[in-house]
Amino acid sequence: MTPFHWVSNTAGLIGGPLLIITAACVLLFLGVIGVMLGFLIRYNAKRNPTATPTRENTALEIIWTVIPLALVLWMFYVGWMNFGRLRNPPKGAMAVNVLGRQWSWSFTYANGRQSDKLRVPLGKAVKLIMTSSDVIHSFSVPAFKLKEDVLPGMKTRLWFVADRPGTYDI
Repeated sequence: MTPFHWVSNTAGLIGGPLLIITAACVLLFLGVIGVMLGFLIRYNAKRNPTATPTRENTALEIIWTVIPLALVLWMFYVGWMNFGRLRNPPKGAMAVNVLGRQWSWSFTYANGRQSDKLRVPLGKAVKLIMTSSDVIHSFSVPAFKLKEDVLPGMKTRLWFVADRPGTYDI
């Protein structure tokens, strides 16, 4: 359970790892600044007027290679696992056909009803099958952390589960 109440399943899949990565970056930044300040104080010209040669430190080189590699591999793993979850809607998801055209979106539901507003049930998976009639569009619901490019002549898919009622910008 995260300390945040995400408004959709996708917001949690993207927002959770993003917060962890941001916190890791802040900690690494503060660590680098601390080491730099330590070196500035310890090795300033007044305390060390002549430079002394240093020797290699194999352990330190291994540490500063392995730790970033582990962080990058972890970020790749989390991204890959979440990518698979975000790309594969569950069986029984409510299908909505989405047509993008200049200045508007059109939504067609399974019962044939069309609307210029997307209305979805709370707590049920919704699969959007999107295409464009004219140019490249970008379908985005920022509150859900959803974004997908919509191209003419190509069907793109996106799915989500709305967890909180409300009105959200597209």
